[in-house]
Amino acid sequence: MNVSQWIAATAVAVMLSPGAAHAAARELQPNGTGDDTVQLQAALSSCTDAQRPCEVSLGEGVFYTDVLLVKGFNGAIAGRGEGRTVIRPLEHRALRSTPTPFVDEPTLAQPYPVLLHFANNSKVAISRLSLEFPPQMRVTQYEVPYPGNAGLFFTTSLVAAILVDGDRDAELVMTHMTITGADNDTYDGSNIASAARFEGQIRYSHGVNQTRILQKGRLVAFESHINRSGYGIQALDAMHVDGVLAGNTMDVRIYGISLQDLGASKLAAVRNTIDAELEGILVNQTPELAPKEPSQYLIAQNKLRVNETGRAIDFDPTGGYGGVGVYDYSAQSKPPVGETIRADVTIWDNDITIPKNPVKDGIDVSGDGPGDITVVGNRIRGTPYDSGIFVDLSRGTVIADNDLRGINPPKRDVHLTSTTRDCRVIEPQDTVLDQGTNNRVIK
Repeated sequence: MNVSQWIAATAVAVMLSPGAAHAAARELQPNGTGDDTVQLQAALSSCTDAQRPCEVSLGEGVFYTDVLLVKGFNGAIAGRGEGRTVIRPLEHRALRSTPTPFVDEPTLAQPYPVLLHFANNSKVAISRLSLEFPPQMRVTQYEVPYPGNAGLFFTTSLVAAILVDGDRDAELVMTHMTITGADNDTYDGSNIASAARFEGQIRYSHGVNQTRILQKGRLVAFESHINRSGYGIQALDAMHVDGVLAGNTMDVRIYGISLQDLGASKLAAVRNTIDAELEGILVNQTPELAPKEPSQYLIAQNKLRVNETGRAIDFDPTGGYGGVGVYDYSAQSKPPVGETIRADVTIWDNDITIPKNPVKDGIDVSGDGPGDITVVGNRIRGTPYDSGIFVDLSRGTVIADNDLRGINPPKRDVHLTSTTRDCRVIEPQDTVLDQGTNNRVIK
C-alpha cells in the first residue's frame, strides 16, 4: 500500500470508528452538590463486562469527580459537546491515589492517580465532552517509579486524564474531545502528565520493569484538542495495535504523540497540529521492551512547532529535540544491547517550524535497522543547532525531496554521522555532511 492509499484507508477507519451500536442509556445530569463521583462511578461500572456495548450519556453542565476506576468497561461515554459537557476534578478535597501506583493492582480503595482509568482490557469510546484540570486541583502525593531516572520521586500531578490498559485486547476511541491541563513546576510541566495513555499493564517491582504487554488493541483519536498537558497521546508496550491519530490539535510540554515499544502494529499520525516543547511526534523503543516484530508507522501532513516558549530547557538543558524523532534507546544504551528499529517508518509531507529557541534537529533518525525509514517531501523552517535532518546509528535511511531552504543549521542541512551506512540522500539543492560508510549522496 502506498502513502496515498494509506491516508485514504486511515480516513475510512476514522469515519467508521464511532459506529458500534450501544444500548440506550438514561442521560446523567450534574447533581449540583459539587461531587458527582458516586453517580459517575455507578454509571461506568454498569458497563463492566457488558456483552453488548452500553452507553453512558452525560448531559449539559459541569460534573465534579474524584478519580474513577472501571475494570472491563465495554461501551461509550458521550456528552452534549465540547464546552457544554464538562468533567472537572473535585474542588474541595485532594484527588485520591495509592502511595505507589504501578506496583500493586489498582482498586477502588487504592486507585491510580488517573481521572478516568479503564483497566483490564476495556473497550472505550469517549466523545463530545471536555476534561478540565484547573491550577488549584490537588492530588494526594505519591511515588512514581521511573527506573534509570533517579529512581523513585514524588509528584502531585495526575498520571493521565484518560488511561486504558490491559494485557489481552483493549480499545480507545476518542473523538471531538477537549482536554486542558495547567502548567506547574513538576517534572512533566503540567498537572496532568498525559492527556491520554493506551498501553499494556505497566508494573514495577523494586524498580524492575515487569510490564505485561497488551496483545491486541485499537487506538483512534480524531479532531480532539489537548492543551497544556505533559504528553499529548501515548501508546506504549503493546502488540498488534491498529491506530489512527488524525486532525487533532495539541499544545504540550513534552511530546505531542509518543509511540513506544509497539510491535506488529500499524499506526498513522496524519494532519495533526502540534506545538510541543521537546518533540512533536516520537517513535521509540527501550532496551527492556524493544519489540521483536516490526511495525508500520505513517507520519504525514502534520504541522509541528518545537520549543516555541523556550521551556524545553526545563527538561533538557540543550533545548528541544525536533519535530519528528525515531529513536532506539537500546542502540544508544551503554553498552549497546544490539537492537535497532525494525519498523517501517514513513515521514512524509510534514511542516516543521523551529522558532528562535534551541532545538537540535528538524527530523532525527537514530537507530534505523532492518526496516525501511524514509524521510520524503517535508518542509523544515528555522535554525536548528545541529541540522535539518540528522541520521545516526542507522543503515539504509532514505532522504529525498525535502524543502530545507528556510533553515540555517551550523553543520549541514542533512547530517549523516559516522555510525551511518548504506543510506541514500537525494537533496541536490541542499548541503549534506556525510561522515558515514557507503552512503549514496546526490547533491
